[in-house]
Amino acid sequence: ERAKTEEQEKKDPPRVSDVRVIRNPTYRANGGADFGFVDDDRPSHIWVVAVPAGTAAPAEPRQITSGEFGVGNVSWARDGSRLYFTSDRRADNDYLPNDSDLFAIGREGGEPQRVASIDGGIGAYALSPDGSRIAFIGTLAGNPERSYSQSDLWVADLSGGAPKNLTADYDFD
Repeated sequence: ERAKTEEQEKKDPPRVSDVRVIRNPTYRANGGADFGFVDDDRPSHIWVVAVPAGTAAPAEPRQITSGEFGVGNVSWARDGSRLYFTSDRRADNDYLPNDSDLFAIGREGGEPQRVASIDGGIGAYALSPDGSRIAFIGTLAGNPERSYSQSDLWVADLSGGAPKNLTADYDFD
């Protein structure tokens, strides 16, 4: 039996385990970082950085969103006052039907505000030129759950109210 001396222990770096604990049914994704594994401990968030003029030094990045829920599909408001993004903010959402909502957050951060929600997922979106409305592609979840749901074109007032499905009776994607 060999015992390490205190001096040897100080020289040897601590061993980092290569064991990966999988807690969710979705644990790999093609094209994902870290050799395709999804890292639920580090959800995606919004960071901003001011672009310097001329040869000035770059500004420090600022984190706008934080917490356990990731964000995606980020876009600036036309006047630069807010950022819009989609997010599924339900715990254990891997076990639930697809659902994401559209949120807005101030350029300095703060608490995100839900801007549009349907019973399903919100995908690509576009703000109206005057910034008062938003159009988006949305896919209803369906009850009972189905293997395929056709996407529709929706529009919503950013001041509030329920989104309106413009293509509910349109039989094409």
